[in-house]
Amino acid sequence: MSTFVLDTHVLVWYIDGDKRLSKAATAALDEPSARLVIPTIVLAEVRYLFGRRRIPVSFQDVVEAIEGDPRCVVYPFDFACVEALDERLNLHDAIIAATAAVFRDSLDASTALVTRDDAIRTAGVVKTIW
Repeated sequence: MSTFVLDTHVLVWYIDGDKRLSKAATAALDEPSARLVIPTIVLAEVRYLFGRRRIPVSFQDVVEAIEGDPRCVVYPFDFACVEALDERLNLHDAIIAATAAVFRDSLDASTALVTRDDAIRTAGVVKTIW
């Protein structure tokens, strides 16, 4: 089973069917046996961005999509994530990347962070897909 940790815009674009989502990202997220991990910071960002009218998908839309997809797991910002933070990234990105690192290290399984974010991708903290 592959595990994919989702960045905020990836989650929003996937739910919204947005064409900005790359083909590789879409293929990963469409994988029937994949585990889709949503860090709690991503949920907080969705709530914030929708409140600022910067994204079309509401927090409630995201919650319903997550609850309706048994592949989805919401992972809290816990001590393991704090220990895995990479100081080269801004805090939100570091939390998302740390969540992927925690899953990679604890599951010893194929784990990738699905993101378009160049800072995360070039930091090399975890394997990324875009």
